[in-house]
Amino acid sequence: MEYVFDTNAVIHLLRGNKSVEMNVEKAQSDKARFVIPPYVDFEVRRGLFIKPIPRHERAYALICENCTLEAMTAEVWIRAA
Repeated sequence: MEYVFDTNAVIHLLRGNKSVEMNVEKAQSDKARFVIPPYVDFEVRRGLFIKPIPRHERAYALICENCTLEAMTAEVWIRAA
């Protein structure tokens, strides 16, 4: 299974939303693959640049370590659907 993070999902993870964290942990235990589209990466990094929060910066670095940055081609959308 493959999941594509949108900006809202990443923000919920950065803020410690337990429901979203549990869903991600469940998917991880099922060996899911996570994708961050470049535009989501840009939006999150821009937000952290404008309003730097070290805890969120560290959390986003960890999220990125476990995800693939991948352009959103039609093939990716179909795999993630």
